[in-house]
Amino acid sequence: MRQGMGATFTDHIRVRGYECDMFGHVNNAVYIQYLHQVTLDVFSTAMDGDALWNARRVSIEYQMPARYGDVLQVVTWVLVLQRDFAFKTQ
Repeated sequence: MRQGMGATFTDHIRVRGYECDMFGHVNNAVYIQYLHQVTLDVFSTAMDGDALWNARRVSIEYQMPARYGDVLQVVTWVLVLQRDFAFKTQ
């Protein structure tokens, strides 16, 4: 088991038009998709290609709406990593 990995994983996501609702904001459910993809990417890198994401709880604090064309930065890191278990945060 490795704990307290210091390396962070950063990804940038450009908001696509179909991800926005009728008010021009990114639909709330799309943020979960963004988190899902970034999580799979970081786990795949950290675990040599093996990646599985099983969210037990997700909490998002919306600070301002994202709109079409905005580039969002997602930063994540792994706190505990084992072959069959990982705990991470975003």
